[in-house]
Parts: sequence; C-alpha cells; structure tokens
Amino acid sequence: MRVDRTRLLRLSNQIIEFGTDRYRSDATETQLRSLADEMLALKGRMQSLASLGQGEQQAKALAAMQIDIERQARQLQGFAGELRYHHQRSTAMLDDLRDQVFGLMLRPLSSVFAAFPRTVRDVAARAGKKVQLTLAGDKIEMDQLTAEALMEPLVHLINNAIAHGIESSEARLERGKREEGKVVIAASMQGHMVCIDVMDDGAGLDLDAIARKAIAIGLISAQEADEMSENEMLELIFQPGFSTRSTVTDLAGRGMGMTIAQDVIRELTGTIHIRTEKGRGTRFRLTVPAAVGLQQVMIFTVAGQQFGMLEDLVEQVLPLQEQVIKQGHGPYARGYIDYEGQRVPLIDMAQMVAGVQARDHSASSVLIVSHMDGYLAVVVDQLLESQKVMLREVDPYLRHYRPAGLMGCAIIADGSVLLMLEPNGLKMMWRTAPDIDLERVRDAIPQPIQRHVLLVDDSSLALQIERAMFETIGCRVDTAIGAADMLEKVRLRDYDLLVTDIDMPDMDGITLISRLRSQEALKDTPILIIATRESEHDQQLALAAGASAFLAKRNLKGGENMLSEILSEIFD
Repeated sequence: MRVDRTRLLRLSNQIIEFGTDRYRSDATETQLRSLADEMLALKGRMQSLASLGQGEQQAKALAAMQIDIERQARQLQGFAGELRYHHQRSTAMLDDLRDQVFGLMLRPLSSVFAAFPRTVRDVAARAGKKVQLTLAGDKIEMDQLTAEALMEPLVHLINNAIAHGIESSEARLERGKREEGKVVIAASMQGHMVCIDVMDDGAGLDLDAIARKAIAIGLISAQEADEMSENEMLELIFQPGFSTRSTVTDLAGRGMGMTIAQDVIRELTGTIHIRTEKGRGTRFRLTVPAAVGLQQVMIFTVAGQQFGMLEDLVEQVLPLQEQVIKQGHGPYARGYIDYEGQRVPLIDMAQMVAGVQARDHSASSVLIVSHMDGYLAVVVDQLLESQKVMLREVDPYLRHYRPAGLMGCAIIADGSVLLMLEPNGLKMMWRTAPDIDLERVRDAIPQPIQRHVLLVDDSSLALQIERAMFETIGCRVDTAIGAADMLEKVRLRDYDLLVTDIDMPDMDGITLISRLRSQEALKDTPILIIATRESEHDQQLALAAGASAFLAKRNLKGGENMLSEILSEIFD
C-alpha cells in the first residue's frame, strides 16, 4: 500500500505541535497546584487573624471566608489531579501515535546502499585502481528524508577513500598488501542513532601533508601545527578548499567534498568522527538520528539568550568554579582544562556571542561535549532544563548567514525559538574569533531611533526570526498571531510601522491592509509587506491597497542591512 508522504509529514507536524502543547499543560498544572497551596496558606493567615478576637461579627465573617477558601482550594486540587490524569492519558496516546507515524516514514538503508556498488566500480575505474566493496547493516531502517540526504556525503566519502586512501596496485604489493583495495560501508544502531562507517584499508591520512598544506594556505602557523593533537589536525580537512592534492581531477583536488559532507551531516543534527592509522587505513563514522522526531535537548543561557544542544553530545556537566583553567599555546591559547587525561579546549560562549568577559561565574557550568574523537569544554552562564523538541532548519532566506556553530533551531514549550548549537562549528568560530573588547566597540556605535513595530504572521517561527532582525536594528517589537490580533492591537496602541504577510488563514494581507487604511488613525502609518509570494501581481495588489513597501522573504538574506535600507526609504 502506497502512503502519500505529504500527508504523513503534515500529520507528523501536527503531532509534534500537540507534543508542544503537552509541555504547556505541565506548566498549567504546576500553576494550579501553586495557587491551591497559596489559598491554603491564606486560610492559615486568616485563622490567625480571627483568633485575635476583634469583634464577634468579624470573626464569623472570617470563619465563613475560611470555609469558602478551603472549598475552593479542594476544587483546585481536584482540578489539578484531573488535569494530570488526562495529561498522562494523552501523553501515552500521543507517544504511541507518533511512533506509528514515524514508523511509516522509515525505509531500509538498502535503498541507499544499492547505488554504491556501481559508484565504487565507476570511481575505481576512473582512478585506475582495483577496489572491493563490502556492505553491512543495510536492513537497518531510518527516516526516508535522512536516508536520501545521506547519499551525497557517503558518495563524497567513497570518492575520498578511493582517490586519497586506496593505493595503486603496485604500491599495495610493495607494502605487502593485497593488490585489490577494500572499502567497507557498515551501518549499526546505537540507541536511537544510526552509525554508518566508511572504511578503507589504504595508506591512511598523512598528518604531515595536512600540516604542510594548512601552513601553506595560512590556516595555522608552524607553532600551532607542532602543538595540535591528531584530532585537531584531522579537523582541518573539513575546511573549504582544503586538499593535499597538488593537481585537480574529477575525483579530487578541489577541497570541497569533505566540507559538503560535514555541512549535510550538521543539518541532519549528526556528527562525523575520523580514525586513521598510517599504512592501515581510515574510518569515517557518520552518526545521525534514525528518525525525524522529538530529540532531547539541554537548554542553557548565554549572555541573557537561550541556546540548546543535543543531550547525546553532552558527556558531562561540571561546575566552572571547581575547574582549574590552564593557559597554553596554539589551540589552547584561550584556555583549557584537563578531563580524563586530555587537554580540552575551553570555549567561553558569552565572550564569543556577546563580548562579555568579566562577569559573575558563580552559576556558570562547563559542558563537556563530544567532538571528533575528543572533547570540548563549553562554558555557559546557567543551565535551565531539558526538553524534547523538534529540530528545524533555519529559514532559507537566513541560511546564507548561518554561522558555523548553528545546527538549526527549535520551538520550545513557551513558544520561543531556541538556537541549536553544534561543537564542530563552535570550535571553528572560537579559534577564529578576534581578541577584542566587543563591549567597548558596542558602546561606540550610535544608537538608532527606536521605532515601535507591530509584526503579524500566522507562523510563530517566522515571527520570532523577523522579530530578532528588527530588534537587532534597534526597533521595539510587538507581535500578533493573525490579522484579527493585529486589528485589536492597533486599536489599543500607536505604532510607527506595521508589518504583515500576504498569506494568513483568518484574513489575507491585502484585505488586512484595506481594513487598516479604513481607520482614520492609521491612514498615514507605514505598512511593510514581507511575503513568501512575490509575483508582480501580488506587489501591485499590495501597493494599491495601501502598502508602503514590499519585501520578498527570500530577500531577507540581506539581513539587518536590507531592513535598515527599507526603513530608511519608508521614514526618510
């Protein structure tokens, strides 16, 4: 039986949103219980007041109030218990339904692996090498979209194994190896994660050649190369344009294959680990979630902002105050700690994100995060909680500006957007971040005129992203979910700018603009449309209805500069 995948995706998204509501009901139950406790405490205070004997009539009134409050408290406690009961039932039903839906979306890896024998034959023929391919674990099931996305990085790794790893037949025979090289692609399950190993029995990665190339193109200095560990040296092969080949062929030399592979795995919220042994071969291990679904995330604050990281990546959490921070050179120049016999580079998130250097570290924690075959020590201001969330990609029109350490985003229980971090990119950002006093630079920037903006969109994710962009350029921002909410808000408050989309379920943007312009107080208020639809017909309709400017969402990849230019045109 064929199942329409679009319907399955829509249903799974609805289930995920239902799961978010489940976490909100947790908060509601807690509030109800807290209210009941407060009312019981109030009853005790009133009992003390009545015992003072300030008149018989007052004492009777207080006694009656005590009875009423006690009754209400019992009702609230009963309501909280009933809510908990229904919550537990709905949770069990939701989990079961989610598992069934996600089960329908799984496919065996054999559907991906089936293409690799031909890939190996073609690449080996072009490279003039003899290669035998072994496949294992192809019956393991994973989400169809993830499996399809893995095709590209796996092909790059196969090319890399044959072009860089496997030696020529003559060289192999001289080294006492079989004439035919071996490539193994093996999948296995580790909990809810799928591990795919791409292994070869070739020459192994040449760390000296990697170091020479990195020094030659200015990635590292000679001193840094001397102080780098093997894992840190191996990370360099993921740099864009990095290749130890002196000539470019259709198989190797462009230096983009490993970068592309890492980017894809990062978008799948996975990791790549490398093991290599000179003369024996190399293993690349890709680890990705088996299914698209809720993932456990550790939430923390940095410089007043909330961030998250997959719990699977966090090895241990340590109090910062108990750590001995040492100073080194090269990769350890900004500090490191000792953990399980290793020097672990220390990354101060607050300094990197907001330029905050001197601050109170009493509540700060160190996340020991798995990275390649070692660890990173990530300093965060405060741990908040752990939640299950659905990871999402950054909107396409913002993806161009995504920093290396940003894995994606998620909407947490309170409806806010959580930026998800990943260790490989964080280390890259930390190593290349300049040592400057960003607070002093920030203070020297003149503050723009603060405009009061009202944003409306039916997508909470789009609202959060656009809100952040407007706030970055100095605007004070309110948000509305849907046209009706905006119409109510403009009735209660004056705004300098109104921003709307065209497509909304309760009222389209063109009709909304007409309604706004019909109000005397809003005839001259600027209205900006930020829309997914961008045809000339849509723009003409919007401007005819009274929009001041029209901006396609995809053009927001220009970021804050684009918004600043639009606002300058509107208000100047």
